[in-house]
Amino acid sequence: MGASRPRKLYPPAVTSPAPHSPSAHVREGLAIRLLAPQGLAQAAHLVAVVSLLVLLRDVIPVGWLLVWAAVITFTIALRASVTYWAARHRPAFEQLRRHVRQTVCLTGLAWGLGGAALVPSIPFEYAMVIMATFGGLVAGGGSTMMADAVAFRCYSLSMILPITVSVVLAGADALHLVPAFLSLCVAGFMVRFNSQAFRALVEHLETRAALEEALANIRTLGELLPICASCKKIRDDQGYWSQIDEYISKHSETSFSHGICPDCIHRLYPEFATDAHPTEAPPGRT
Repeated sequence: MGASRPRKLYPPAVTSPAPHSPSAHVREGLAIRLLAPQGLAQAAHLVAVVSLLVLLRDVIPVGWLLVWAAVITFTIALRASVTYWAARHRPAFEQLRRHVRQTVCLTGLAWGLGGAALVPSIPFEYAMVIMATFGGLVAGGGSTMMADAVAFRCYSLSMILPITVSVVLAGADALHLVPAFLSLCVAGFMVRFNSQAFRALVEHLETRAALEEALANIRTLGELLPICASCKKIRDDQGYWSQIDEYISKHSETSFSHGICPDCIHRLYPEFATDAHPTEAPPGRT
């Protein structure tokens, strides 16, 4: 028996709470989603750029349009390069999140400021098309930026606010004020929906972390547990011998309340024991 191999009652991961704490699991889950490929979202931005170039080529000098398109394309490429860099170098979560927020804010500003600059020089219906395009981009960003509610707020507000202000300044009548108000409402609703989705994602990650920790605490019986044949003490991984209740309490969240069994009552306190042996099988049972 002395040669039997000491075993761990529970997986060793439980003794290292840092990597398995819920906050660590949440950060890991959010980081995975922040690093997820954004190819579809980037394609949507490029399609929007090309569509607006085609729409506005006869009302705005092509040179200005190409500069606007180049700035937007640069910010999109910057966002993609940050994702690629982070996937290779695995920066700290706070650093990754800061870079993501900066790049999406730059993308929103490239769209928003450029659109706001064009509004005074284009017919009203063209400005409405631009605002509708921005609304679609914001709606799409609500799902791709679910892992960071602050990044989505920066992105949506930096895109919507400049053109909304420009539309209001272009005319104080209902024709201009109503679309501006609706644009702000859409942005506000999307920010609200994104915040709810972010909280749901965090709760999901926390629940999954709790389940994984609970599974790690489940006792496995893959090997023999060294136990003394006489005193019933258990040998731990360091070779020390402990009482069963002490060992189990140390390796799990189990607590013990002490009493005395019927056999021990007969042995230690026979004057308090009943005549029938409590542990004997009742008549008619084997």
